[in-house]
Amino acid sequence: MAFISSAGAPSLDTYYREAKTLATQIRASAVTLRNNIASNTSRPSVAQYCNDTRVFYDRLIVISQLNGIAAYANNEEAGNYVIGPEFTAMTDAMLAVVNNIRTTFPSDSGTGALLERTFDANGLLVDLDFSPAQLSTLGTLLDTLIATITAPA
Repeated sequence: MAFISSAGAPSLDTYYREAKTLATQIRASAVTLRNNIASNTSRPSVAQYCNDTRVFYDRLIVISQLNGIAAYANNEEAGNYVIGPEFTAMTDAMLAVVNNIRTTFPSDSGTGALLERTFDANGLLVDLDFSPAQLSTLGTLLDTLIATITAPA
């Protein structure tokens, strides 16, 4: 038997709820990383955060290009809310975080491979860390990103 598909396309409401859920996840993970960079932070966790943020960014851009989604979102929110500038501020901040991590992450000069782990004296893998000083610019960018997304009520 084959997989049973849906008969219709998802509604604008479905997509708008997805965008809001992604924004909530983006904010929560940014807050977690921001809190962690006060001490040494593992490079693999920063690399994973970068990847996740870029995946969420790409999905938000796809949603933003749906016909009628901006008008729908504006109508869903109270008052004279205009989603466009708020959405742009959030996605610009997401890209700034991703670009900062990509350009400052230590990598092999020959291959470009990320330098995330090493072997200890016993041959076990050990995560390499960033110091708080190495992530100071990232911290500022995370603060900006966090400020662009309202905390869930």
